[in-house]
Amino acid sequence: IDYFTGEKEDKMIEKLKSMGVKNLFLGIENFDADVLSQSNKPGFKFEKLYNIVENATRQGIDLFLPIMIGMIGENQDSLKYNRECMEKLLQDFGQKEYGKGGIVRVDLSEAMPLRGTPWFERIEKIDDVQRFYKEKTGRNLADEIDPDYDILINASTLFFRSTGLGIEGLGRGFKDLQTMCLKYLRQEQ
Repeated sequence: IDYFTGEKEDKMIEKLKSMGVKNLFLGIENFDADVLSQSNKPGFKFEKLYNIVENATRQGIDLFLPIMIGMIGENQDSLKYNRECMEKLLQDFGQKEYGKGGIVRVDLSEAMPLRGTPWFERIEKIDDVQRFYKEKTGRNLADEIDPDYDILINASTLFFRSTGLGIEGLGRGFKDLQTMCLKYLRQEQ
C-alpha cells in the first residue's frame, strides 16, 4: 500500500476499515518480482504482502486476489513460487465465508497481451505472430481493433515468451494452482 500512498500498510488498513471498507481487491497478478518487472509492474516482497493480508484479516476486511498465469517471463520456477506463496496465504488467511475477513476469493486468469500494452506492441511486430494470427483468423492483426485474445495468447506463447513451458505447461500450472485454491475456498469463490 505504501508504494502508492506513502502510508504504512497497517495504518492504511486501519483507515480503510474506519471508512467502512469491507472488501479489498489486492491487484497482485504474480508473486514473482522478475515476472512483474517484465510487464512494467512494481514488484513487492512477499513478507510485506503477507503483513497487509494479515492486517486486513485482523480488521475483518475480505480480500480478493487476482493471479495471472502466463505473463511475460513466466517459467517453471515462477509457477512454483506463485503456488507456494498463494498456498501460504490461503493456509493462514483463506476463508470459505464472506464477512469474516481474510482471503475470500482468488481470481485466476490467463495473462493476455492486451492492445495498447507494451506486450502487445512487442508481439504485434513479430512476423511469425502476424502469420499465425492470419492463419487462425483470416484477418490481419494490425487491422484488428478487438483482436481474438485467445489466438494472441497462443501466438505469444509460441513465438515470444521463452518460458520453456509451452501452452500445455502453462495449462498444467493454471490447473495446479486452481486445484490448490479449491482446498481452501469454495468453488464459486
